[in-house]
Amino acid sequence: MRFAYWTALIAAGGMSLATTFPTTPAPLPVLEHLTMHTHEAGWAITSQGQIVHTVNGGARWTPVLTLPGGVHPTSVAFPTTNLAMITTGQPAKSLIVQQTSDAGSSWETSVLPISSNTATVMASAWVIPQKTAWIATQTPNHIQLWRKRSLGPWKEMWHGIDMMGSTTVLGFGFASDKTGWLTGINAALGRPFFMRTQNDGRGWSNAASTLQWLPNQRPTTNATVIVNPPHFWTTRTGWLDILVSRPHHNTWELFTTQNGGTSWQEVTGLPLGSNPMVPRVSFPNPAFGVLATGHQDVWTFRLSKTGRIARQKAILHHPPWTRISSFTFTSSTTGWALVETQQGQRLEYTMNGGNTWHREEFTVLADRD
Repeated sequence: MRFAYWTALIAAGGMSLATTFPTTPAPLPVLEHLTMHTHEAGWAITSQGQIVHTVNGGARWTPVLTLPGGVHPTSVAFPTTNLAMITTGQPAKSLIVQQTSDAGSSWETSVLPISSNTATVMASAWVIPQKTAWIATQTPNHIQLWRKRSLGPWKEMWHGIDMMGSTTVLGFGFASDKTGWLTGINAALGRPFFMRTQNDGRGWSNAASTLQWLPNQRPTTNATVIVNPPHFWTTRTGWLDILVSRPHHNTWELFTTQNGGTSWQEVTGLPLGSNPMVPRVSFPNPAFGVLATGHQDVWTFRLSKTGRIARQKAILHHPPWTRISSFTFTSSTTGWALVETQQGQRLEYTMNGGNTWHREEFTVLADRD
């Protein structure tokens, strides 16, 4: 059972997936942040700032929420076919949070006070069994963590002062109502950090001494280390992927833990050459992962019971001047990918683990039926 859903950073200062074409740029993507949960139902965002929902495998997308002025969300979470959470900023140190539990038929709006107009919304997360939602924001000196249980109000759980100097929190996640993690980079030391809470986010401790020195086994001169949000299926078993970027040479590394993040073991590393794109990884189930390495490639890998890579293969490759902007898998066999080309955007899907891909002609409706 999947316990939680983690979102990638799309806020200002988060990961950029932009690319450049040699001639006239392609039209703006019609769909972004594609997330499917079954063969039929899923979510996406349009380039005009609409939240859209599909119930027929992506062939038709219905707008369920339009953000004012075409504003894009600062973070999104699409944990199930019916649940969604969207955050947007506004002046006067506040954050607008909109949630739905009925696939967008109705929305609940809350306004949270935040410590700065320039705060970055790091991510948002849901813990599925308890229907608990979390939001985290960061400024240069503070981190705020908010929680909302099912029908209750939002509550500030933690307002911490960043005492580690040039530290950037890049992601967070929860695997239960009480246990969660923060990941990020200490730029002064050139290494990642990993912190854990086991009391609803009220207190945090450095949970991964082994993760502190893993990148230091390799030369870090002129290197940039990016730690993506963690992926946890239980409070003890999870994965963390790190990109070590150097001039003309990038490496993607995957680590696993069996003890809640106290220690980590590297399970694979993939050289990416000079590819400037930040890899994106997802885990449709505990033994199967999907990796998009950047412009054109998607890989799958199967994990053994000990967390080691049992099999790894490329399942999707596109010619130059294309870009895989978003992908989503609901199982080890079924997945979708949004591909940007000079002619525009197309949606492709596979039902056999990537052995063959088919193009899905899709329509975004002007309004809800």
